[in-house]
Amino acid sequence: MDNIANSVGRIFVSRFWGSYADKNSFAKMDMLCFGVAALAFTFVVFSNPANGLFTMTGYNLLHAIALGGINSSFINLIFDLVPPERRSDSLAVTQVASGIAGFLTTLAVSPFIDFVQSRGNKLFGISVYAQQITAAVSVILSIVAIIYTGKALVKSKKS
Repeated sequence: MDNIANSVGRIFVSRFWGSYADKNSFAKMDMLCFGVAALAFTFVVFSNPANGLFTMTGYNLLHAIALGGINSSFINLIFDLVPPERRSDSLAVTQVASGIAGFLTTLAVSPFIDFVQSRGNKLFGISVYAQQITAAVSVILSIVAIIYTGKALVKSKKS
Protein backbone atom coordinates (compact mmCIF):
# COMPACT_ATOMS: atom_id res chain seq x y z
CA MET A 1 0.00 0.00 0.00
CA ASP A 2 2.80 2.42 0.88
CA ASN A 3 4.64 1.82 -2.39
CA ILE A 4 1.45 2.50 -4.32
CA ALA A 5 0.91 5.79 -2.45
CA ASN A 6 4.55 6.69 -3.08
CA SER A 7 4.35 6.04 -6.82
CA VAL A 8 1.00 7.75 -7.25
CA GLY A 9 2.18 10.81 -5.36
CA ARG A 10 5.29 11.07 -7.50
CA ILE A 11 3.39 10.62 -10.78
CA PHE A 12 0.87 13.35 -10.10
CA VAL A 13 3.25 15.91 -8.70
CA SER A 14 6.14 15.92 -11.18
CA ARG A 15 4.39 18.10 -13.75
CA PHE A 16 3.16 20.47 -11.01
CA TRP A 17 6.67 20.93 -9.58
CA GLY A 18 8.12 21.62 -13.03
CA SER A 19 5.46 24.23 -13.74
CA TYR A 20 5.93 25.81 -10.30
CA ALA A 21 9.71 26.02 -10.75
CA ASP A 22 9.35 27.58 -14.20
CA LYS A 23 7.11 30.32 -12.80
CA ASN A 24 9.00 30.94 -9.53
CA SER A 25 12.42 29.31 -9.23
CA PHE A 26 13.96 26.01 -8.24
CA ALA A 27 15.05 27.50 -4.92
CA LYS A 28 11.48 28.53 -4.07
CA MET A 29 10.27 25.10 -5.17
CA ASP A 30 12.84 23.56 -2.84
CA MET A 31 11.49 25.60 0.06
CA LEU A 32 7.96 24.41 -0.65
CA CYS A 33 9.15 20.81 -1.02
CA PHE A 34 10.99 20.98 2.31
CA GLY A 35 7.74 22.21 3.85
CA VAL A 36 5.91 19.19 2.44
CA ALA A 37 8.72 16.97 3.76
CA ALA A 38 8.34 18.50 7.23
CA LEU A 39 4.63 17.73 7.10
CA ALA A 40 5.40 14.17 6.00
CA PHE A 41 7.78 13.66 8.93
CA THR A 42 5.12 15.09 11.25
CA PHE A 43 2.88 12.17 10.29
CA VAL A 44 5.59 9.81 11.60
CA VAL A 45 5.97 11.81 14.82
CA PHE A 46 2.33 11.05 15.63
CA SER A 47 2.36 7.50 14.31
CA ASN A 48 1.70 4.47 16.51
CA PRO A 49 0.47 0.90 16.02
CA ALA A 50 -3.18 1.99 16.27
CA ASN A 51 -3.03 4.63 13.50
CA GLY A 52 0.02 3.39 11.58
CA LEU A 53 -1.79 2.48 8.37
CA PHE A 54 -3.15 6.02 8.03
CA THR A 55 -0.06 7.90 9.24
CA MET A 56 2.49 5.87 7.30
CA THR A 57 0.43 6.07 4.12
CA GLY A 58 0.20 9.84 4.62
CA TYR A 59 3.94 9.98 5.25
CA ASN A 60 4.76 7.96 2.12
CA LEU A 61 2.46 10.03 -0.07
CA LEU A 62 3.73 13.40 1.20
CA HIS A 63 7.36 12.26 1.21
CA ALA A 64 7.04 11.15 -2.43
CA ILE A 65 5.53 14.52 -3.31
CA ALA A 66 8.39 16.32 -1.56
CA LEU A 67 11.12 14.20 -3.13
CA GLY A 68 9.55 14.61 -6.57
CA GLY A 69 10.49 18.27 -6.36
CA ILE A 70 13.63 18.07 -4.23
CA ASN A 71 15.43 15.62 -6.52
CA SER A 72 14.59 17.69 -9.57
CA SER A 73 15.54 21.00 -8.01
CA PHE A 74 18.91 19.86 -6.69
CA ILE A 75 20.06 19.02 -10.18
CA ASN A 76 18.52 22.12 -11.72
CA LEU A 77 19.97 24.41 -9.05
CA ILE A 78 23.41 23.28 -10.17
CA PHE A 79 22.51 24.31 -13.72
CA ASP A 80 21.26 27.66 -12.39
CA LEU A 81 24.18 28.46 -10.11
CA VAL A 82 27.31 26.74 -11.47
CA PRO A 83 29.24 27.83 -14.56
CA PRO A 84 28.84 25.35 -17.46
CA GLU A 85 32.45 24.14 -17.33
CA ARG A 86 32.05 23.07 -13.68
CA ARG A 87 28.59 21.48 -13.79
CA SER A 88 29.60 17.85 -14.24
CA ASP A 89 32.13 18.15 -11.41
CA SER A 90 29.48 19.79 -9.20
CA LEU A 91 26.95 17.04 -9.95
CA ALA A 92 29.54 14.39 -9.07
CA VAL A 93 30.57 16.12 -5.84
CA THR A 94 26.96 16.53 -4.69
CA GLN A 95 26.24 12.85 -5.35
CA VAL A 96 29.36 11.74 -3.47
CA ALA A 97 28.63 14.11 -0.59
CA SER A 98 25.02 12.87 -0.39
CA GLY A 99 26.14 9.25 -0.29
CA ILE A 100 28.74 9.89 2.40
CA ALA A 101 26.32 11.99 4.46
CA GLY A 102 23.65 9.27 4.27
CA PHE A 103 26.12 6.58 5.29
CA LEU A 104 27.57 8.58 8.18
CA THR A 105 24.09 9.58 9.38
CA THR A 106 23.06 5.93 9.44
CA LEU A 107 26.17 5.03 11.43
CA ALA A 108 25.55 7.85 13.89
CA VAL A 109 21.82 7.31 14.41
CA SER A 110 21.74 3.48 14.52
CA PRO A 111 23.10 3.23 18.10
CA PHE A 112 20.56 5.82 19.24
CA ILE A 113 17.71 3.85 17.69
CA ASP A 114 18.94 0.65 19.32
CA PHE A 115 19.18 2.45 22.66
CA VAL A 116 15.65 3.90 22.52
CA GLN A 117 14.09 0.66 21.33
CA SER A 118 15.78 -1.40 24.02
CA ARG A 119 14.48 0.86 26.80
CA GLY A 120 10.77 0.89 25.90
CA ASN A 121 10.56 4.63 26.50
CA LYS A 122 7.35 6.29 27.59
CA LEU A 123 6.44 9.97 27.67
CA PHE A 124 3.35 10.94 29.68
CA GLY A 125 2.38 7.26 29.70
CA ILE A 126 2.57 6.99 25.91
CA SER A 127 5.08 4.70 24.21
CA VAL A 128 7.63 6.70 22.25
CA TYR A 129 9.39 4.94 19.39
CA ALA A 130 12.82 5.79 18.02
CA GLN A 131 11.30 6.48 14.62
CA GLN A 132 9.12 9.19 16.14
CA ILE A 133 12.13 10.89 17.68
CA THR A 134 14.17 10.74 14.48
CA ALA A 135 11.14 12.05 12.56
CA ALA A 136 10.90 15.00 14.98
CA VAL A 137 14.57 15.76 14.27
CA SER A 138 13.78 15.51 10.55
CA VAL A 139 10.97 18.06 10.94
CA ILE A 140 13.44 20.45 12.55
CA LEU A 141 16.08 19.83 9.87
CA SER A 142 13.48 20.40 7.14
CA ILE A 143 12.61 23.76 8.68
CA VAL A 144 16.32 24.62 8.86
CA ALA A 145 16.59 23.69 5.16
CA ILE A 146 13.70 26.03 4.33
CA ILE A 147 15.35 28.90 6.19
CA TYR A 148 18.78 28.20 4.67
CA THR A 149 17.40 27.95 1.15
CA GLY A 150 15.48 31.18 1.61
CA LYS A 151 18.50 33.07 2.90
CA ALA A 152 21.25 31.52 0.78
CA LEU A 153 19.57 30.89 -2.56
CA VAL A 154 16.42 32.96 -2.91
CA LYS A 155 17.88 36.20 -1.53
CA SER A 156 21.24 35.73 -3.26
CA LYS A 157 19.56 35.30 -6.65
CA LYS A 158 17.70 38.59 -6.12
CA SER A 159 20.88 40.55 -5.48
